[in-house]
Amino acid sequence: MDFENAYEYAVLEAEGASDVAWIQRSLNQIMSAGLAVDGKLGPQTREAIKNFQRSRGLTADGIVGPTTEAALRAALQGGGSAGKPTTLDGFAFDSAKLSAGHQALINSLAREIVASLGTPAPVKSVYIVGHTDPVGSAAYNDQLAHRRADAVAIQLRASLGQLRPGSNNLVSIVVESRGETEQIAGGAARNRRVVITLRTGGRPKSCVIRPVSTTQVIARLGVPRSRSLMFTRPGAVLAENPPPITRPCCMLAPQQSPRGSSTSNLLKPGGMGKHNGSNEQVGLIYTGKAGFLDLGHIRDMVDITKSIHDQLTQGPTPNKVAAVFTFGGSRVLMGEAVMHKCPVDDILVARAIAYDVGLGHEIFSYDLSTPGGHNSSFSPEDLCSNLLGTLIGARALKAGGNFNDAVTRELDKLLRDLDAQSVAESRRAFDLINGRWVKWSDTSGTVSLLSKDYLRRRNFSHVPWKAGHSSDQATPAFATAFFPPLRSIYTYTHKEGGTDIKADDFGNRIDAIKADAKKRYGANFDSP
Repeated sequence: MDFENAYEYAVLEAEGASDVAWIQRSLNQIMSAGLAVDGKLGPQTREAIKNFQRSRGLTADGIVGPTTEAALRAALQGGGSAGKPTTLDGFAFDSAKLSAGHQALINSLAREIVASLGTPAPVKSVYIVGHTDPVGSAAYNDQLAHRRADAVAIQLRASLGQLRPGSNNLVSIVVESRGETEQIAGGAARNRRVVITLRTGGRPKSCVIRPVSTTQVIARLGVPRSRSLMFTRPGAVLAENPPPITRPCCMLAPQQSPRGSSTSNLLKPGGMGKHNGSNEQVGLIYTGKAGFLDLGHIRDMVDITKSIHDQLTQGPTPNKVAAVFTFGGSRVLMGEAVMHKCPVDDILVARAIAYDVGLGHEIFSYDLSTPGGHNSSFSPEDLCSNLLGTLIGARALKAGGNFNDAVTRELDKLLRDLDAQSVAESRRAFDLINGRWVKWSDTSGTVSLLSKDYLRRRNFSHVPWKAGHSSDQATPAFATAFFPPLRSIYTYTHKEGGTDIKADDFGNRIDAIKADAKKRYGANFDSP
């Protein structure tokens, strides 16, 4: 039975008398749970439900309520599923060396991955997250946790290659570090660990790329023309996949509105509000580990990452995906990616395309004379914020459940991990770079932003700049971890404002911008 027929069969079962049997079949399909389909909610079925709930970031109570049922149906329809995490703990203190026990578990996982490749739900991606105990500095522990995760990834790739040559190229392996930030009970040895999660795909066995036109993509993403978008957020049920709505651009300034206070563009940690909610906050905040962050950029990248991911995962891969934002009541095509292959890891590809959208916008806006154009293009916080936005979007997608709730949690956690500062300290950090990065005057206020020479320094990298603030620390590896080359999977073209800038030409465009900026602002234009 192919995957689509299996889904239809499972739905028919759910609509009949035996709901428990449907749950059992679903868990067997999604997680290879090995349950007897007997319609009885016994201990094994209950435990399998809990494992599924944990894999989707849901409350693991063993009860299939509306939220868990929706997650089951989504996994069956093609969203894929994360299996039960495997933990390799007991690393020696200050060491990333794998023990014989670690290697045996990795080899077992490699056999599981290879065995899945011939099934309707192959393992498409592996998420490897390193952790440490709390001894030592946070910066050192972040690096140590990354070394542990890297060691596991290297061994896993080697094992896959030995079992089936070439199989290590069929699975995306994503490495992250959480350092010492996620302590668990059981002592230091249990916290010196690496957690491995296999994510299966939900597409049919054969890869099919579905031809669509740009007009079809935008129409599918769009909303009824009679419905105003002025006060609508992406979570509203206006269309099958409503496009994200851009937020006010947050320039590198303590104040953006003439009616605001001298710190009205600076945000308070812990008060970010619900993502896409009525209390959602945008603005700037200074972090000790990643410098200034722009919450408008972060939230936009979160939403475009999800929008791209939704297009990639709803049925066969389209040959074209579109990055569409809404401005007022209008839909605006920012760019499009032509798909050459079915992605092994839809989330990773969605992140990369979203980042291309943001980078294309920075290039496009350099020649704009309006506020938020030239005087904001490649602002020091922009690309770092964009990358972190795609990361939060990815973490929220992996968590499952309500996306906006997951983003709210992940954003709050990220700001804690990066040591977000108070409004007063963010203002102190700004004062340290004023006159060097920007030309702000408290006397002139927002009139300062009208100058085409307001922004004096430009950051062309996703690596954050620090202000020299007392909170400054090393940037954790996860905040700068970039994507592998994906041009064989897709090619991106930026189309904002009627342009046609291919991603392959981004480097040349940026070189031209750098040459112009050097003439305008001097030799230090691209350094903090």
